[in-house]
Amino acid sequence: MRRRDAFTVCLLLLAVASAAQAQVYRCERDGKTAFSDRPCETGAKASQKVYATSLASGVLDLQVALNRYAVQGRDYDSLSRSLRAKGPRGFHGLAGWSVTYEYTTKRQRDACQIATVRIKVSGEILMPQWTDESSAPLELQRRWSNYYGALRTHEDGHIQHGRELAQLVNERLLGLGLVPCDQLQSLTQGEFQRLYGNLKTRDREYDTRTNHGETQGAVF
Repeated sequence: MRRRDAFTVCLLLLAVASAAQAQVYRCERDGKTAFSDRPCETGAKASQKVYATSLASGVLDLQVALNRYAVQGRDYDSLSRSLRAKGPRGFHGLAGWSVTYEYTTKRQRDACQIATVRIKVSGEILMPQWTDESSAPLELQRRWSNYYGALRTHEDGHIQHGRELAQLVNERLLGLGLVPCDQLQSLTQGEFQRLYGNLKTRDREYDTRTNHGETQGAVF
């Protein structure tokens, strides 16, 4: 079903400007600091920043593959049936992402601190490709164009969550400060898993809130 002969867009961003931005909240409570993509809880001291995709003291390696599956039909009913039959997991479009990271450290006596971070976001978007589009009625072509654009906007929203996770991880790891060297690895793993879990939950909530893109116009 998934075709791997489609194009892949690869971007390597190293301290360069980007239009993509994310809200990151720094929350302080009971002497502890946490970073989140959501506002701080009641009673916590909060500060808010906007971060571009370029990462201070870090590298973001973003790879997004756009793959397509074929659907057929020269009228609405046949095209709709083809979408239902061939769409991934019962959906017309699908997007997913994963985030991995690596870092370098610097040592001061018995303590260690993260010096640089490199984060890789791997994403994939699967979209329908209408093979009979050119021979179909113009009204159906216009309907398809509007639908396809809304569906792509929805799937891009999932990929944006992966970008935001990368920004949060970069900020949190660089903000750990000096810690005992033998604790650094477990601290970084714990922070990454916490942030990853939060953004995965947000990804699911995004589908629920938009009814898998319907509220964004992805209705065919």
